[in-house]
Amino acid sequence: MAMIGVDNAADIAAAEVKGVGLPSPTLEKQIAMENHEPFEQSLHDSDDDGTPLRKPTAEELDTLRRVPAKIPWIAFTVAFVELCERFAYYGTTAVMINFIQQPLPDGSTTGNDPRPNGQPGALDYGQRAATGASLFNRFWAYFIPLIAGYLADAKWGRLKTIYIAIGVAMFGHVIIIVSAIPGVIKNPDGAIACFFVGLLFFATGVGGFKPNISPLFAEQLSSRAMHVTTLKSGENVVVDPALTTQRMFMQVEIPLDCFHKMLIKN
Repeated sequence: MAMIGVDNAADIAAAEVKGVGLPSPTLEKQIAMENHEPFEQSLHDSDDDGTPLRKPTAEELDTLRRVPAKIPWIAFTVAFVELCERFAYYGTTAVMINFIQQPLPDGSTTGNDPRPNGQPGALDYGQRAATGASLFNRFWAYFIPLIAGYLADAKWGRLKTIYIAIGVAMFGHVIIIVSAIPGVIKNPDGAIACFFVGLLFFATGVGGFKPNISPLFAEQLSSRAMHVTTLKSGENVVVDPALTTQRMFMQVEIPLDCFHKMLIKN
């Protein structure tokens, strides 16, 4: 079984079938595609300086050590955008419960309680309404990706879907902010109606953004074909795109996600 796997890997590495093994478009190429601008994509992977990459033989696949490639710098910019979106999402939901559940503190017009041990609040709709709003937000934010994924794959493309999702989420943010204006808080019924309209737009934008940004991050991998390279030590190794993708998520995506959750909890 091990020998069959090696032979298959060698066949795949040596395949020259048109369209097979081509790398997914990077951010620059995807923008060019969606703007209908021409760009060249070779059937053969090449290094950053255009040097063709040597594909491993069956013996090299079986004997050489496999290593990940360097993480492309543009992947960090995509991860930073996702980090900002996560801060916006958790920053909004973290204060939502008190805003809906608790009453407006005495002498406050914004919902903030100036007392050291005071309880912030605004609308005084109780725990049931606050829990319902929180559950609806989670449900809608996890339901919309089913639609957003289809739109990205079949209609708009990934980047356009992300742009639209960010715009919708920002519009929802603005409406949520309006619901917390002191003049609006004085009318709890109007404030909560305004808040739920904003929450609907906000969760829709979040649901459209999340399922498309992670694949876009992974697609920034410059080469998706295994190739042989020589390290500074003189050792020949096989650069494995699967290990590179694993490194990208283990060293960038997961730490950033844990970092912002830690800040929100504190």
